[in-house]
Amino acid sequence: MARIPYVDAEKAHWLAKDMMLRRPGRNLHRMLAHAPRVGHAYTNLADALRWDGELDPVLREIAILRVGVLLNSAYEVRAHTGIALRAGVAEAKIEALKVDIEAPVFTETERAVLRFTDDMVANVRASEETFDPLAKALPPGSVVELVIAIGMYLSACRILETFDIDM
Repeated sequence: MARIPYVDAEKAHWLAKDMMLRRPGRNLHRMLAHAPRVGHAYTNLADALRWDGELDPVLREIAILRVGVLLNSAYEVRAHTGIALRAGVAEAKIEALKVDIEAPVFTETERAVLRFTDDMVANVRASEETFDPLAKALPPGSVVELVIAIGMYLSACRILETFDIDM
């Protein structure tokens, strides 16, 4: 059970209503509705990453899933498993990123993304050891989007876990 009550869509600020209408039944968004302006902007950023970015959706989703795994966020992993599958991530890769990011199911670029993700989560500033191969494999815009996605989903996991948001 959530640590504070979810917002009732009927009584919500108009920005919160818009956010919840676009994502019906998602408790994360019912919690974000307590801060309607910020929650709305936050979900717009997530939408931009998902629908308007240049980063390959497979790379984005394996990074997001890895963040969820590293932060032990069952909600995030469950929610993004479906999104990852629809984006084209193979089930074998989803299972492998939970236990071994060096598994042979990953391409070298995918391994670079996963190593970079692990480094950012652990150290905030990724080392040259993980940054340089990524910067060689991806265009600058994709690297920027990856950093934003990792940061965004670090935040999402913290929101989910801090408020004990129910799936």
